[in-house]
Amino acid sequence: ISALFQFESSPDGLWAMNLTAASEISQDLDQGMAHMGLLLASRVTDRFFIALNGRTLSVTLFQDIIYPEIEKAKASSTPLRGILSAEACSDPADISHACALAMALYPETLYPKSFRTPGNIIDRISQGRFHAGLVKDEAGMTAGMICWQIPSRRTVEFYGPYLFSKGDSIAQLLIDHLINQVARTEAITLYSRAAGPDLPPGNFEPLAALAYKQSNGQKETRTLWFRHLREDMGCPVWTHPVLGPFLKETYERLFLIRTIREYKGQGENRPARSLLGTRLGADKKEAFIRPMLDGTDIRENIERHIQLLVNEKYLNIFFTMDLSVGWQAAMGKILTETGFEPAYVLPYAGDSDKVIFQYADPDA
Repeated sequence: ISALFQFESSPDGLWAMNLTAASEISQDLDQGMAHMGLLLASRVTDRFFIALNGRTLSVTLFQDIIYPEIEKAKASSTPLRGILSAEACSDPADISHACALAMALYPETLYPKSFRTPGNIIDRISQGRFHAGLVKDEAGMTAGMICWQIPSRRTVEFYGPYLFSKGDSIAQLLIDHLINQVARTEAITLYSRAAGPDLPPGNFEPLAALAYKQSNGQKETRTLWFRHLREDMGCPVWTHPVLGPFLKETYERLFLIRTIREYKGQGENRPARSLLGTRLGADKKEAFIRPMLDGTDIRENIERHIQLLVNEKYLNIFFTMDLSVGWQAAMGKILTETGFEPAYVLPYAGDSDKVIFQYADPDA
């Protein structure tokens, strides 16, 4: 469920939607009461998005439906029979069963948390916001599943493949089905941040390798994969000079055509207070920060968010920067000075590319 509000106003008061705003408001309740409505709106909703175009503010609030959780299923030992084939799937029973199988056979780091509540996936499939493909044998036994979504007009993110039976061709059938389906879209890039060991070789290139902290104190290396779906005609991107070498090396390695333009800010008038959106992962394993509104306090705001998330024991902290937005790109130096390191580029994840930074905790 979402609600969109559009109005002409100064963005100055929206800082109250920051994750860190509660402590600031509680220190001065008389002043803070004027911002209590925005604070509550940001807390009672599951997430929000804010965009500023001139003096027009767009505020979108999202509230997720609560779905029942399912139990893990036991994989069948019945051998597959006949010819295997891949097909699109929207049947609630098939989707629910496949999610339960994936949960039983794969670690939770390799599947979306919505697998626990397949009603969410079923509804999103019916709305065209999520997609799933299954491989079945001639007897109708499900042998594997792959899922994907389209987070931006020119990118597709996939999950899987998930194999529920033994068979050399299952994974490749799922990948072929995925590519055939997304080739009909405008997408240029296909990527995965949660591909498992069953991803068949030769189909994708490594995008990055992340050192991911675990609850037991160990670090796990996660490889992100991607491939081009069609010829990349290139696009311009903004960057602060400090990120220039990282971007140049990345674009050369991935064979991406980009016009890199530097931007450091020109002393233009900026709001006093900035706004950062924060998406918190389950079990405090990860947190994603993204800039929504610029402000002269952007460095201090980032530092406050880092301190709060570190104190709350979030294991992996990321920051997303859209290189199509000059003021966001200009934050590159601030991010590197506050403990973030550029981790990888997601081609076309915004109007152009996005850079994902990872926080390197000096005390870890």
